[in-house]
Amino acid sequence: MQPGSGAATPQVDAACVEARGLALGLRRAWRLRLPSSALKPWRTAWRRSDLHLCASQARFQVAQGGRLRALADGAGEAGVHLVVLSPDREFGRACLAEELRNVTRGAATDRGQLYATLETHRRLGFAYGYPACCVDAFCDAHVETVLRRHVWRSALGHDTNTAVVSDDGHEPEDPVDWGDNGLAIARAAARTDHFDPRLAAIPGALGASAASTLRHLPCRFDCTASRDLAEALLADLALTDGRRHRRLRGGLARPVWVDTRGHAHIATSAHLSGDRWHVVLPRARHVDVACQPRPGRPQLPLLLPFHEA
Repeated sequence: MQPGSGAATPQVDAACVEARGLALGLRRAWRLRLPSSALKPWRTAWRRSDLHLCASQARFQVAQGGRLRALADGAGEAGVHLVVLSPDREFGRACLAEELRNVTRGAATDRGQLYATLETHRRLGFAYGYPACCVDAFCDAHVETVLRRHVWRSALGHDTNTAVVSDDGHEPEDPVDWGDNGLAIARAAARTDHFDPRLAAIPGALGASAASTLRHLPCRFDCTASRDLAEALLADLALTDGRRHRRLRGGLARPVWVDTRGHAHIATSAHLSGDRWHVVLPRARHVDVACQPRPGRPQLPLLLPFHEA
């Protein structure tokens, strides 16, 4: 399962690529989301590997576009905690504090707060081992998403610095809000000349069952810095866990369909018919997706043709 879904307690895997990245010095910290039931077993298990788990007291719910909303104390076991793992306890605590500050000001359009958010993204990106070019690309997508939401709220006649809530207690959705992740994926695809399957960095489960060794969205799916990072992790797996390496290598070249909310799905197959992709998803779902235009302009939904490499 994907860390943070809250459906069950995810199992600890001491040889997962996130932990190997820490051991190799490719990152100083690892960020994820965990349900309450996972905190104690994870803290105990990772202590044996000299990793310290720092978790938020508050729990959060993932809203539209990947935004996080703090849950009230009476919300039962729902939601997830923000978690940072690091061999340096104080450094992990500092990263978590930065994450929590960003949650509170993430949608702010005030120039000073927006600048602080971007600087935090850059500091955390460095801590998590993300290439600077990819962090900058995500920051660009974040700024555009924040400004788009500002315009959306203004059009509704609401205060742009507070949550927009309708009469039924829910926030009305902007029909064209891809979220910063969705926009970053669409832009990366539009920039890409060759879809490298090692860079198929989409949401997935821990370790080898994920679609890539990477835990960031590349600025393009042929980014040299991201490719070097992916290859370093794959080379380590080849030496330390040949079975895991073969399983991961064998699962990389798969098509990925990205829906209109920026959510990525591994497809069973995809073939080109004219100017459209015919995509088969698990459970026999079928979708048709227009080809990415050239020169590329960001669009969703789209297909990432990693299977054609």
